[in-house]
Amino acid sequence: MRFSKYINEEFFEDELEIIKIIESRCQPALKEMKQKKLIFWRGLKGQTHEDYIIKNIRQVRHPKDMPPIVQRWIDDLFQKKFGWKPRATGVFASVEFRGSHFPHYMFFPIGNYSYLWSTKVRDLYIKLRFDLPFDIDELRYGDLSKKDIKITKTLIDNYVKTYTNKNIKYASKNEVMFNIPSKKYLAVNEQYREAITKYLKE
Repeated sequence: MRFSKYINEEFFEDELEIIKIIESRCQPALKEMKQKKLIFWRGLKGQTHEDYIIKNIRQVRHPKDMPPIVQRWIDDLFQKKFGWKPRATGVFASVEFRGSHFPHYMFFPIGNYSYLWSTKVRDLYIKLRFDLPFDIDELRYGDLSKKDIKITKTLIDNYVKTYTNKNIKYASKNEVMFNIPSKKYLAVNEQYREAITKYLKE
């Protein structure tokens, strides 16, 4: 059995424990990472010591920065084009180790998954905030003119047109939004990066 080689020669016991979880619960992600030679990453607030965590995904994500009405407009367009609402129900990650205020974890969706990313938009909130001719927070209070609402919706529509659900290896520094039907993912501490990278190359 190929896995016995790892047990006897390649990895420490704690590394093997993580690898076994990946192999038993994250096969679709494992296959894609091996084929495309990449690792998914996610910053996790409040997590600093755990070797790995199995996280539950919130059923509805409430935006921290994006005005709620804008999130609804965006998700309606994504729902129409791709069949799901990534801003409300997705998980944000990347395929490149990115700067973050939070500890970095390697990100393994549990079970099947899909994703969206843009060829033009690195971060949707930052892009919209930069491109709007007025303060984005004004959208939070609902006192905009019809003209300003139209400007916002036109920008959003143009952004959504740049999103794809293919070729994630080219996402580079851009945010990736994951749809995971199981509503669970495995997060592995970055201290295991070397071991996981070696494992993915086998």
